[in-house]
Amino acid sequence: MAVMSQKGERLNVVVRQLPISSYRTFAACLDDEAKAAALLTGMSDQVIESLTAGAICDIIDLGDKVNADFFDVWLPRKKARWERLGARAAGASGSTTTSPDSRLFAD
Repeated sequence: MAVMSQKGERLNVVVRQLPISSYRTFAACLDDEAKAAALLTGMSDQVIESLTAGAICDIIDLGDKVNADFFDVWLPRKKARWERLGARAAGASGSTTTSPDSRLFAD
């Protein structure tokens, strides 16, 4: 896809389907679109920061579409797994904590 830099330069960008091993990193980037765009394109942070906000949004939108088939199944499955483990741990320890969400995206 073609995107524009803040200087008005046109750049050709390939938005890739991520390997499964990158999904945890991708999930951790959900609140940091610049990092997500860098991961999706393999471009450096410096190049991503030189793009227009619209270009970054376009990269994210296409990346979401390209990766949706697996990511949309992976994320709920991972969250449910942590909730099951949390419930088991809470039952064993008497704790009321059932979802270790802070660990969901931990490396």
